[in-house]
Amino acid sequence: MAVTLTYANMRDRIVDELRRTDLASNVDEAIQDAIKHFSRRAHFVAQGTFTPIPCVVGQKAYALPADFSRMVQLQIVYSGTSDVMKPKTVHEIDEMDDNVTDPLVGIPEFYALWGANFVIYPRSESASYEFQGRYQTRYAAPEDDDDEGFWVNEAERPVRCFAKGVLYDDTIREYEAAEREFGKAESEWIELMAESEARAYEPGIRPWCG
Repeated sequence: MAVTLTYANMRDRIVDELRRTDLASNVDEAIQDAIKHFSRRAHFVAQGTFTPIPCVVGQKAYALPADFSRMVQLQIVYSGTSDVMKPKTVHEIDEMDDNVTDPLVGIPEFYALWGANFVIYPRSESASYEFQGRYQTRYAAPEDDDDEGFWVNEAERPVRCFAKGVLYDDTIREYEAAEREFGKAESEWIELMAESEARAYEPGIRPWCG
């Protein structure tokens, strides 16, 4: 049976591998830096699905989910039909809105991200329409010693190697060792993603990983 690891297990292993008990406080910072590095990438536990968002007639801006990181696909669902909306910049949306005296209402076709919201054009003509879709989430980093989860289990080796690279680079100042650890981290991340893709996709087909 596989052993479930914790944040404390990762910290202890890094301290043991470096043989530097005096760096215990630096290890936490390095782990968080490593997680931040990899959390910018799409991965299989960072896939979120929108809870359907009801349209409000004439409303331009809608709140994004609290764990939103990056849009994968936004759809407008209306009258039994689902259309994929096209991305625009917020400036393009504003310009289209400014070109008419009254904001255009209809079936929303375009969206843009702006802060914690997405804005649409045209604005919805019906409260029976709704937004659905998929997005990349911000998967929470561990904080407490007994925290488990993706970062200290499935992604344990790339995170651990990258954290050691950070320590060698920023604290110990052994730059060749840092490069070795960064290289191992990247190789391990590639293997992890390949394994996850193989479970869900046919040969030759790969998910969006922008």
